[in-house]
Amino acid sequence: MFILKGCPKCKGDLAAETNLSRLTDDADIACLQCGYYLRPDEQHRLFARLVPVTRRPQRASSFHYAASRSA
Repeated sequence: MFILKGCPKCKGDLAAETNLSRLTDDADIACLQCGYYLRPDEQHRLFARLVPVTRRPQRASSFHYAASRSA
């Protein structure tokens, strides 16, 4: 997962990294530009302000309607 411009230190891009050495944490969040690792409290604040993206249903195309009326 990437979080663009989310680094509190340099405003760089963050990435979730899998860490196999610590079995209690699944992922660490690190900045791709400066290498800063977010502390657990920073991670909680970051995830609290993220908004899940939902897709809007697509409307029927007006082109189909116009083509059927002209025939």
